[in-house]
Amino acid sequence: SSGINAEYGERFKENVLKLAKELSSIRIPLLDGESKEPLLIWTTTPPCECDVPIIEDFTEVSDDPNAYNFTAQIDEINSANIWLGQMLPRHSFNVVDLGTVMAKAIHNRERDGVHWNAVANRMYTMLILSRVELHLA
Repeated sequence: SSGINAEYGERFKENVLKLAKELSSIRIPLLDGESKEPLLIWTTTPPCECDVPIIEDFTEVSDDPNAYNFTAQIDEINSANIWLGQMLPRHSFNVVDLGTVMAKAIHNRERDGVHWNAVANRMYTMLILSRVELHLA
């Protein structure tokens, strides 16, 4: 990959797998003494218009984009979305593919090119809520 070195990509995958296994092992206790699996929802990253800084050390966040070691390129974000969409359902996650859906709604961006307008926010909120509704039905 062009912007993220292979070591970072492998660490990302390892960490996501650890998180997925940990969260999918959780059981919610019910009043009758039984337990059930939680609803786990993962949303893929919506399309970006620019490269996104990756923060490796959250102890000190900087407004300077040059302060970070790696930059996720748009094609790398798309590749991660595809990998996550294939891997996470194996760990009981419902994946809401905002990456694909919102790519068709680029015209619903705010003027800054980063944030989504009210129509887009309503659209992806309804997508997530529909997963919740299906789970509760």
